[in-house]
Amino acid sequence: MSPLSTPSWLKRLGVAGVASLVSFALLEGLARVTLEDVLAESSAPPPSPTPWGATLKGNPYLLWEYTPGIREEAGQSVHINLLGLRGQQIPTDKPSGERRVMAIGDSSIYGFGVADDAVFLEQALSLLTEDAGNVQSINAAIPGYSTYQSINLLEMRALTLQPDVLIIGSLWSDNNFDTFRDRDLLDAYSRFESGLPARIHRALSPSAVYRVLDYSLRVRRGPEAKAREVGWTVGNEGGTDGMRRVGINEYARNLDRLVEMAHGIQCEVMFLLLAHPMDLEVTSGGSAAWEIYRTAMRDTARRHGLPLVDVPQLFSASNMSASELFSDALHPSELGHALIGQAVAETLRNWSFGTPLESLPLGEPRPVYNDTFATTRTAH
Repeated sequence: MSPLSTPSWLKRLGVAGVASLVSFALLEGLARVTLEDVLAESSAPPPSPTPWGATLKGNPYLLWEYTPGIREEAGQSVHINLLGLRGQQIPTDKPSGERRVMAIGDSSIYGFGVADDAVFLEQALSLLTEDAGNVQSINAAIPGYSTYQSINLLEMRALTLQPDVLIIGSLWSDNNFDTFRDRDLLDAYSRFESGLPARIHRALSPSAVYRVLDYSLRVRRGPEAKAREVGWTVGNEGGTDGMRRVGINEYARNLDRLVEMAHGIQCEVMFLLLAHPMDLEVTSGGSAAWEIYRTAMRDTARRHGLPLVDVPQLFSASNMSASELFSDALHPSELGHALIGQAVAETLRNWSFGTPLESLPLGEPRPVYNDTFATTRTAH
């Protein structure tokens, strides 16, 4: 072939094809030069930052998660380890003789608004130090996490840390009324991450134009985008047209699943039932929207023979005010965490001497719950 001859593949492409190829190449170059910020954001879509809450990044199986490092939240320095969990790094290989207590849940269990060492779990184990010997705390709670997310977090990472006790405190995020349901979002992610859509996505992802379009049309505007704004509004008294993030019977099934997962690695379980400032009022004017979720947690603990720390009762018996026990409309204050820590330490005290936490399960079937606050579509 002479230097001036036209390659055969170019002849087959034709004038229109060549023009399209040149246009696409120019568009690619233009996208890479002018849309650099969008391309960077599409690689790791950040949630909308807020001055009062946690900022987390997207994850297709967890919906969102922390990145490791030291961050400032509500005036507190927070340490996030390499597993995306609050606290110092914990080795996967558990030293001989060490016992580990892990807590899961959302921002109230995580300790939003208090220092690392003021979270109830740290306070509880510090009270047990003399009795329990070498006990390590693991804070696997993440702001905004539902039971679905906690199940995935345990399967992906947290159970590799070999906890001996799992404290389940999931409540507010599950019962929350929101614009999305966790199951729908996780299903959408799962479909996109496997099969033909995944193969097409991987084939086209080198293209800057494709990444910009995919981010703009699917990630930013699709159902996944709804999970990028994590709210802490709980309950919706009198509202019956919203969607629960996790329906009540899904929640009950997930609690059973968490117990089964823990027992699968010979880990004991206890429940932590969270309080709300409304619990300290003389009258709340009727049943709150979250009471049925509390009932489900109490029922689960009773059926499995598991201890439960009842924080509403604990706070009510303290004769302290909501302004003393809560730092805002939902999260326990440092004093609130101290009271919870004392109750958790008391529950763990006999365990620290080798007595099992759990009693014999009752073997009763899981009840079917009727959520009068949610639509029929989201209640099951």
